[in-house]
Amino acid sequence: MQLRISGHQFSITESLHQYVTRKLSKLPTYCEGIVSIQVTLSVNKQRHKAEAVLHMRSAEIAASAEDDDMYKGIDVLADRLHKQLVKQKEKTVNRSQGSGS
Repeated sequence: MQLRISGHQFSITESLHQYVTRKLSKLPTYCEGIVSIQVTLSVNKQRHKAEAVLHMRSAEIAASAEDDDMYKGIDVLADRLHKQLVKQKEKTVNRSQGSGS
């Protein structure tokens, strides 16, 4: 899995980079087939925004989170991506098993 982290209108510190890497490196354990994740972090006045696009073999998943603290925003982003991955996995399993009665 390839993880690309970029900052919009600010530079990303090493600790912030490590935090994002640690949080998002857990995602492949929930669902196979993740090819890459593009994360964009930005600051607009007092609001910190974290956005991510997760590329899979079968789909793309996007999520974003805003908070007063960048680390909290990254936590929320990771949770949202996790929920969407679980949902995507359930769809894939249901399709492979068939939904006939």
